[in-house]
Amino acid sequence: SQGIMSGIGGGAFWPEEPISREQICVAMANYAGLTYSGSSGTFADDSSIHDWAKKHVRLPGAGLITGMGSNTFAPQDPAQRAQACAIVLNAYDAGL
Repeated sequence: SQGIMSGIGGGAFWPEEPISREQICVAMANYAGLTYSGSSGTFADDSSIHDWAKKHVRLPGAGLITGMGSNTFAPQDPAQRAQACAIVLNAYDAGL
């Protein structure tokens, strides 16, 4: 109801499944009301990021989430607990 999370399509939500790195970017951007207005790719695996998540993964200067090394993002990898904690802490530190 807050517009932070949405389903995976077809009326499904899958609350028991792990959240991917790109999904957590979308949720955090929606929560914080962050938007992106650029178009250039940031990561070497940018083509692996789903179109619906690209504008959230690419948020410049938000500092909420970083890549995985070798300039990759690993968008479909499950977000680990430590990564989720870092994202929440980064959002808190940014005043979101």
